[in-house]
Amino acid sequence: MTGTKRTDDPRPRPAVLAVLAMLAVLTGGVRADAAGEPAGRIERIDLKADGSSTKVIIMLSRPLPFEVRVLDGETARKSARRLVLDFENTTLAPEAVAPIAVDDGLVQQIRSAQFTASTARIVLDLASNTKHSVEAYETPPHVTISIAGTPAAEVLLFDGVPPD
Repeated sequence: MTGTKRTDDPRPRPAVLAVLAMLAVLTGGVRADAAGEPAGRIERIDLKADGSSTKVIIMLSRPLPFEVRVLDGETARKSARRLVLDFENTTLAPEAVAPIAVDDGLVQQIRSAQFTASTARIVLDLASNTKHSVEAYETPPHVTISIAGTPAAEVLLFDGVPPD
């Protein structure tokens, strides 16, 4: 079969593969997930604090899958731990990008970023060892993070430092 061209070869041609790879790169920011859904969006982040608890409400364009992790804190940010939420196939609205300074003794601040082209990340820098719960709701679509514990300033008072 030397010198003949086979037209029944099921393998893709290198030029076709190159075009497909280029299309994948160019459309990476607006890809659909496996179920054909368009990319979701984090619309805004709201905060409700009352001293003994803090609620963070992440408003979404539609119900979105997410992953939660707890990481060690960062000395530079004065955080005891970090609560991280990664939303796959999601982007951030402009209203959801600015960091939110909380500093209520439970949460230092809330940060958000487009972690990868298809993953939006929300990070809560926790000020003390707290307990948390994360709940997702469909109507309206949002995720609520409840943080409870003893605020960091009160922990210092009870750790042997007498009040003035």
